[in-house]
Order: sequence, then C-alpha cells, then structure tokens
Amino acid sequence: MAGVKTCGLCGNSYTSGGYYCVTCYEYLRKHPEGIYPQPNIGEILYAPNGDPVCHICRRAYRKLGNHIQFFHHISQEDYRETYGLHHSTQLSNEDYIKTMRDYNKQYYDLVVGENLIEGGRSTRLKRNNKGPRRKIGNNQIQKQYLKWGS
Repeated sequence: MAGVKTCGLCGNSYTSGGYYCVTCYEYLRKHPEGIYPQPNIGEILYAPNGDPVCHICRRAYRKLGNHIQFFHHISQEDYRETYGLHHSTQLSNEDYIKTMRDYNKQYYDLVVGENLIEGGRSTRLKRNNKGPRRKIGNNQIQKQYLKWGS
C-alpha cells in the first residue's frame, strides 16, 4: 500500500509524515532520550524529568500504573510482584503525586462535605442500589450500569 511507513521507534505501520508514528513522536517530545535502559528487578528507574520507567517496554510515563494496566494489560499488583517491587511502591511521578495531594487538600471540603455526604448520610452508590438512575449517553454502558445496580 502506498504511503505506509514503519515507525523508527516501535516498528508499527503508519501513514503520517516523518520518521515516527504519532504516538512515538508525542512520547519523544516528552522524553528526547528515547528508550531507557532496562531497570533492575526490585528497583524503579526514573527519567530525568522524574517519570518512572516501565520494566517491560523501557519507556517512561508520568502515571506508570495506568500505562501497565491499559497498554500491557496487567494489574499494578502483578507488575509489582513480577518485578520485585514492594506492594506500596509508587508508580507515578513525584511531582504528579504532590500535585494531586495538594488538590485533594484544597478541595476536600467541597468533594467530601458537599458531594459525598449530604445531611450526615453517605451518597455513594452501593451495590444493589435501587435508587434513581442517571442517564448515560452510550446505550451499552447504560445496560451494564442497570445490570450492576439491579
């Protein structure tokens, strides 16, 4: 097929201009070093910007836990066990963790006080809840939501 190229980093086919596919191009904008050395079992290697490096593909991600779950399809617990990491090892950039902690402290009263607790009763949805259903745009998701709640 005309116009199909192979990415110089991941080897996948693509049709856009340049030497890399869009995904690798975006990755290289954040990590010009490219692919990092293989981290040793039992330790986390960090990129210069503080992102942890994946033991599987040797790429650095701000939220490594999301990457391994959605890209490699393994749980964070299995990843930690497989690569000899302590069960409480953080799989995110320290700056990101600090930012989220600060947001949590800043908006705690709004989120917990106003959204989760109303008049002393918890408003979290519980399994087998027969309460009112909210509208969901995607029909398939709505069916699953109703099945879960019934």
